Amino acid sequence: MLLHDYPAYDEQIKSIYWGQIYNNTITNSKWLADQAVSPGRWAVGYEFLYVLYRALDEAQPNAILELGLGQSTKLTSQYAKWRYIPHTVVEQDADWINFVKRGWEFSPYTHIVQRELNQETIEGAAFYSYRDFSSVVEGKKFSLIIVDGPWGGDGKLSRRDILAWLPDILEKDFLILFDDCGRVGEWQTVNEAAAILQKSGLEIATGVYDGGSYKKTVAICSQSWKWLTSL
Repeated sequence: MLLHDYPAYDEQIKSIYWGQIYNNTITNSKWLADQAVSPGRWAVGYEFLYVLYRALDEAQPNAILELGLGQSTKLTSQYAKWRYIPHTVVEQDADWINFVKRGWEFSPYTHIVQRELNQETIEGAAFYSYRDFSSVVEGKKFSLIIVDGPWGGDGKLSRRDILAWLPDILEKDFLILFDDCGRVGEWQTVNEAAAILQKSGLEIATGVYDGGSYKKTVAICSQSWKWLTSL
């Protein structure tokens, strides 16, 4: 078997490819002062960080909801500080929050909300949801939503918290970024989110950024930000 026939080799090539694009893009950034990131494995990949940076830098969202505290928060928190905009992060693990806070300096505009997990089932498929999620989003609107949490459950369904709140929590111009869409549960959520938005009469655009294996990023956005689906 030739070296390029190994799936792991293909994954590495994709990671290097997106890494080069990302690092070239953030050169001389006006607002991303701390550029150190550790993408991959459980964290978002370079393809996600690239799309996220372009969205922050060029679309300039006015309010951010981030599900899952991690590498992407290093970008979103610095952007929130630069633009003086509200940034809400929902995370289930109190120990992880405390660990991250010891090593990262967060913007005063970043509000980290710890929520325990519930386990729910739909037609026998188990998944996790954030407890009391309504208190985080009710009466609010966001132009950028990052879906990278919570855990997935049995894999058939995953990360469904925002579905019941669409499209009410979206600004007129919006982007929803989904991580890990090479997995069945996340892909199911993407399809349901798109169907809900279309049924509500919104014209949307979608795009997939392939980081290899399950590291696929899906962007769903308003037509006004359609360019974010073909970066």
